[in-house]
Amino acid sequence: MCHTGVKLGDAKKHGRWSALKDMTDLFPDNAHNLSPEAAASEGSIVNLRDVMLLFRRRRWLIGCGTVLGTAAALIVASASEPQYTAQASVVVDPQSSAVAGMREATDTLRVDPVTLTTQVDVVRSREHVYRVVSDLELYNDTALNGVERGNRFDRWLPLPAGSMDRLGRLAQAWFEPISDKVSQWLAGTGWAGSLPSAATAAPILEQLVAEPDEPRPVDFERTVDAFVKRYQVRRADDSQVISLRFTHPDPHVATEIVNRAADLYVERLLRDKEEQADRVAEWVKSRFAELQQVVRASEQKLENFRAEEGLISVVDGSADAEQVSRQRQELASAEATFGDLRSRIAIIDRHARNNDLDAILGILSSPLLDRLRQEELNLASRELDLGSRYGPRHPQLQALHQEKERLGERITQEIGRLRFELQSEASIVQARIGSITEHLAALQSELARRQLSQVQLGEFQREATANRELGELFREYYKSVSEQRAIIESDARVLAYGKPPGKPSSLSPRLFTLIGLVAAFTGSTLFAIALESMDRRVRSARQIERQFKVRVIEAVPQFGGHGRGRNVVTHITQRPRAAFPEAVRSVYTTIRLKAKQTYGAVTLVVCSALSEEGKTTFVVSLATIAAQWGQRAIVVDLDLRHPSVANVLGVRPGSGLRKVIQDGLPFEEAIYRTAFGFDILSTDESPRDPASLIGDPSMKQLIARLRNNYDLVVIDTAPLLAVSDGRLAAQLGDSVVLVARWLSTPLSAVRRSLQMLRDCHADTAGIILNRVNPQKYMYYENEDGSNYYKNIEKYYRS
Repeated sequence: MCHTGVKLGDAKKHGRWSALKDMTDLFPDNAHNLSPEAAASEGSIVNLRDVMLLFRRRRWLIGCGTVLGTAAALIVASASEPQYTAQASVVVDPQSSAVAGMREATDTLRVDPVTLTTQVDVVRSREHVYRVVSDLELYNDTALNGVERGNRFDRWLPLPAGSMDRLGRLAQAWFEPISDKVSQWLAGTGWAGSLPSAATAAPILEQLVAEPDEPRPVDFERTVDAFVKRYQVRRADDSQVISLRFTHPDPHVATEIVNRAADLYVERLLRDKEEQADRVAEWVKSRFAELQQVVRASEQKLENFRAEEGLISVVDGSADAEQVSRQRQELASAEATFGDLRSRIAIIDRHARNNDLDAILGILSSPLLDRLRQEELNLASRELDLGSRYGPRHPQLQALHQEKERLGERITQEIGRLRFELQSEASIVQARIGSITEHLAALQSELARRQLSQVQLGEFQREATANRELGELFREYYKSVSEQRAIIESDARVLAYGKPPGKPSSLSPRLFTLIGLVAAFTGSTLFAIALESMDRRVRSARQIERQFKVRVIEAVPQFGGHGRGRNVVTHITQRPRAAFPEAVRSVYTTIRLKAKQTYGAVTLVVCSALSEEGKTTFVVSLATIAAQWGQRAIVVDLDLRHPSVANVLGVRPGSGLRKVIQDGLPFEEAIYRTAFGFDILSTDESPRDPASLIGDPSMKQLIARLRNNYDLVVIDTAPLLAVSDGRLAAQLGDSVVLVARWLSTPLSAVRRSLQMLRDCHADTAGIILNRVNPQKYMYYENEDGSNYYKNIEKYYRS
């Protein structure tokens, strides 16, 4: 079975752009005369010979590209002005402006990598560039703005300086004769007066190219952009030095620019510190004024409080405390006395209820009571004495009892009196206690009030003192800031001003041209390599052998005739020793040798991937060579859709092939015998189903009978990639030859065709590289004899 499918992965693997990765496509020379395995392993080596072949193939492209590039570089170098680079250096050196004993009013830069990098960005910033451009009025510099300032055509067509003047003069020179001729031509129409003359057009041109008084913003921005491109700022490694560079056609202008940029940077830092000091001074001044008002308010508040509280100053409260202590002692003493009196009264009352006179007398102290008690004791002694002598009714005892009663009443009255005195004394002491308590409470309240007033007075005094001290501090700080303002220095200084350079920094015209030459040569070479990489056509035998591991039988040159028809056979007949017949003869010899029989029958199928490959011409040429060798040859045209063998020979063989297969006509009656020594078996009309006709078993029988009657049977087929007819016909012969047109057939088509033949199990004898130009082919092939073409060319002339 014949498999017609093609793997998508294989197509991608061998795609167009894969050549860019495989340089052996460009330099296939190393794969020549190697086995397929060796060619595959050694094909990645590029030798000098292959490189030279590429240069020979693309010599005009590389040469023209190199010449044009060098000429362009020479023109640019000649037209370009020499550029000069001036350099200035600025060192970041923070300066302190603090007055001795006082804090500094402004911040100084810190010397660290981050700060230094930031300062480099500041010097490089567009805002700094704006200042330099504005300060030096560089928008008038044509080397920077790139156009004639004020040109009203700039927004549409930016041109070099002075170009509009030249354009105006050129327009006036051309407009005047044209205007005169057109006016003469329109003189008879009455429209001549409406055409402006050169005299009227000149003011218009002058107005168009006139410069406005002020530069437009677009000019300023263009100048800034050009300035930034020429402006370089960098920091020296591990140092505080910032280098400023500027390139300009005028060395003095370049020097002026870098020096002014350095000065503006130093002035900017100084101005920033001065503005900071001014802001600090203004804030301190306003704060000091506020504090003065606060001090006055706090002092007024203190005086008002003193007046309200009757305080002159904060006094010691120990005297009031001592008075309160004495009152407390008196209160305690009075309370003790009152308690004692109450206790004595209570005891007297208790003993009185118990008639314990002795206990009462032990408490009360009174001479009268003591005397009455003594009298009572004497009466008791007398009563005891009288009672021993007399009876109870004795008058003396009766009188003694009466006297004793009177004495007891007197004692009772005295005790009552003494108790009343104690009660009165207790009332007095109690009243005194109340008085002392009230006085003590008043003293304590006054003491607390005075202590609170003293605390508030102390707070007011401390607040006033703090405000006064803070005001003094701000006053001193304002004085310090004012003094520092006069001695502030910038945190950067110019380390070295630029000097006008004596030599240009741009490349010299010779060196620029040399670089242009190298660049043009390199670019042209790379472009040539790219073209070679993208060229996926069949180019050489080595390329095919390396890519497809299939032998290239011969590179057949163009036969040299014009047109088609009998010219091929005529060329072979009249010039048998020319290059084309010799190449076809070489193919025929190779086929006979491959068949290992010089005079045996050979059935050869000739196919191609696409049409217009020269397949039919090669088939006819091969049959002609076999006929010249005395071999019996026949050409079977199995390209049934577009039969062309008869057309090449200019004959009309009829529809014999179709009749043999379909109607059973003997092939001897269907064969057309040409005057060139070989026969043709073809058809003049395309059958309805060509594939079924080719695949018919009768076709195999026909080919077998032809092989028995002829020495060479050549089968012409339809293109493999077009229809399936060619794959069916490939199974009819002993071997198959694939014809590929030089510098025309894509490699992908050859790959697909070979895969189809493998799927059909056809014996592929090799590939014929057809229609080769020998003089150009030696630029692609250099080891198969093509490089010796000029030496052996004399053998092909006769």
